[in-house]
Amino acid sequence: MIFCKVESLPTWGGENYLCGGVDLMSNCCGNNTREINLKVKGMSCGHCKMAIEKAVNSLDGIKYVEVNLEDGLVKVKFDFSVIDEEKIQNAIKEEGYSVV
Repeated sequence: MIFCKVESLPTWGGENYLCGGVDLMSNCCGNNTREINLKVKGMSCGHCKMAIEKAVNSLDGIKYVEVNLEDGLVKVKFDFSVIDEEKIQNAIKEEGYSVV
């Protein structure tokens, strides 16, 4: 998901997707930030939360990590030009948790 409000405006050739006046095809809002919410099993305590946050934050391109133990979710904002979702998931798995 890209953090931008997207408007669909009519053009001669179909639709043009704009974000703040910038064509989405040319890097929306001048950044490469995406947010994902990963469902993670096996988290049960503050240590689990700290382990996952530390592991994910150690990766290049990570901007923000939030672990919600109650919902079993890990929210991550990252620079997709530096890192992809698979590497983030692998960091969580290496700590002994399951990403579903």
